[in-house]
Amino acid sequence: MSNLGGLPHIPTAAHFSAAGTSLILAWPDGGIPSVRYWGPALGELSDAELRSAVETTEIQFLPGQQGHPTNARIVALQAQGWTGRPGICGSFIDGTGWSPRFLLRSTPKVLPPAGSAEHSALFTLESTDRLLDLTVEVEMTADGLIRIRATLTNNGRQPYRLDELAITLPVPNECTEILDFAGRWSKEKQPRRFQVSTGCHLHEGRKGRAGFDAPPMLFTGTSGFDFENGDVWGVHTAISSSYRVWAERDANGVAVLGGSELLQPGEITLQPGESYSSPWIFFAYGVGLDSLARHIHSWVRSLPSAPHSDRPITLNVWEAVYFDHDPETLVNLARVAAGIGVERFVLDDGWFLGRRSDAAGLGDWKVDPTIWPHGLWPLVNQVTALGMQFGLWVEPEMVNMDSQLARAHPEWIMRARDELPISMRNQQVLNLADPAAYAYIRNALVDLLSEYPISYLKWDNNRDIVDGGNKGGAAVTHRHIMACYRLMDELRDQFPGLEIESCASGGGRIDLGMIEHVQRFWASDCIDPHERLSIQTWTAQLVPPEMIGTHVSAPRARTTGRVTDLDFRASMALLGHMGIEWNLLEAKPEEIEELAAWITEYKHLRPLVAHGTLVRGTYPQAGLMLTGLVSPDRSHALYGVTVVERAPIFPNEQIKLPGLDPAAEYTVRIVPISAACSGYIPPLWAQQDNPLSLRGRLLETIGIQTPQADVDHTILIETTKEGKQ
Repeated sequence: MSNLGGLPHIPTAAHFSAAGTSLILAWPDGGIPSVRYWGPALGELSDAELRSAVETTEIQFLPGQQGHPTNARIVALQAQGWTGRPGICGSFIDGTGWSPRFLLRSTPKVLPPAGSAEHSALFTLESTDRLLDLTVEVEMTADGLIRIRATLTNNGRQPYRLDELAITLPVPNECTEILDFAGRWSKEKQPRRFQVSTGCHLHEGRKGRAGFDAPPMLFTGTSGFDFENGDVWGVHTAISSSYRVWAERDANGVAVLGGSELLQPGEITLQPGESYSSPWIFFAYGVGLDSLARHIHSWVRSLPSAPHSDRPITLNVWEAVYFDHDPETLVNLARVAAGIGVERFVLDDGWFLGRRSDAAGLGDWKVDPTIWPHGLWPLVNQVTALGMQFGLWVEPEMVNMDSQLARAHPEWIMRARDELPISMRNQQVLNLADPAAYAYIRNALVDLLSEYPISYLKWDNNRDIVDGGNKGGAAVTHRHIMACYRLMDELRDQFPGLEIESCASGGGRIDLGMIEHVQRFWASDCIDPHERLSIQTWTAQLVPPEMIGTHVSAPRARTTGRVTDLDFRASMALLGHMGIEWNLLEAKPEEIEELAAWITEYKHLRPLVAHGTLVRGTYPQAGLMLTGLVSPDRSHALYGVTVVERAPIFPNEQIKLPGLDPAAEYTVRIVPISAACSGYIPPLWAQQDNPLSLRGRLLETIGIQTPQADVDHTILIETTKEGKQ
């Protein structure tokens, strides 16, 4: 930190730097801090250099200029001259307090590193009328990821209605493109690009969950930025509720990225003494999208909640049996699964009271005795005797109107008026913000986890929150999500080792708020590998591969009708947390044998998935997509080269293998099991008696000639540092 004037020894700027990223904070006027620089690392700065950096970035008013140009603050307010999206929207009940101005109450605290934070600072401010307090927390992780949140406290004598509390960071005007995302059920996170212009590009999610179109981050950067090239800045709102993210540039040339929770009208009304904390808003800078993914993955892997063991091969029975739960069939399926190396068996929807379809039963979390007269024990005992973990599907936040729970407690169902919200998938949302509803669901889940050796809950969430109010009609979506987080944590505290998967009609609830409470995400209900290539690519921008459920489906995908070969389905599953979503009792013997071989290959490569650095590349002229994982010590790497479409050029161009040690010698090989795919023609380097040996620098800059394969097939290329056992 540096003293820039004012009272002696009162610092008014700070420089944070880690992992190739620098951040300069300044508060020379004693108000809300602004960010004067955020981008490539600046190295060590002297006090004089820091002072100069702040002085040269101060925006000045020019003679004859209209308006009042200003440096954007972390919480940007109109009282400071900002005329873009405001950081605080709200007022006291009498209409006052809607444009507060804040000053520091005390010297900002640069806190000692805690957890994954490399640098952190705490700013405590007070409005000039002393009716509101504002606290701003800034953290930079050891890997250069920035996260910021703010807390607003009502010190007045009347209620304060808060509509939005937002965080912004500036980006340079060299950012000319925006990368945002669209999507729908079974086709999540589809990328789309826009040109930056004066005004605001706003992406709102109003579904009470992230949604299928939720951006892993909203990105802006230099023209043509991609996975490996170009300066890129990104923002993400870490909340499993409604959200906002935006990129904005005003007429004065000030450009920002911002984020906030999207609150419903009246949802946060602060009584005297009450506070609201925004979600953490995450910001990342890097060269290429892969560098931003590395910042995020490193932070996620450092969390206490992150999975730290090898990811067990999982079989989920949904697409095998749907609601047709026949105990004998399921036991036979478990035997086949264990025989090919499956390590976790998950019983999906259909096991509880009255659940013969999606029209009834949600909320009645008791084993249905008409199907399971002896409880789940016949299946559980068989699964555990075969050496597999047992997992169970639940949807605790939802209720069917045809259920004992709905009939007994209709007041627990979310609504904005007397009548119920529009029905989706024959269900409504249970208000976990209601203490009685929370206790009921918690006790039901505790009873199940206490009775059976359940090591894994597939926690589903199959509808948007529409009209998310309590029994009086007041909006409670925010409180419901906070209760959901609390319930997940409470269960994991009470049952150590329990893992939870976040599923929301597939990839409808994937965010950095939920990621602190679960160990796995279901990326999409679409398991067609052709579609999954894009879905998994962009989900991995936020979520490390070992936390993305990637399953092998039946030959014909239920969501698209596309028929694909087993090698393509398995290779897509190999690049995440591998599992199976297929009735193996209907598979041919040769398919079972081949699937067992793929599972064996996954177990060999599993450390790469659990700890590897993600690298990606596109080759549009060759119709190829590359996805790779490189071990932390760069001694081992796996690259999947997928033929996405027939190429306009032939033969294919050189494929570069990024992420390796430039000075090390590597042995390069085609993974044999992937070479059995349709249309495979090995390149000359793979036809030699001796394996290819090449330095990492050459593999990354010159690359290798691409193997040939038919469309919708993946060739796996493995590199091993010579001398590595």
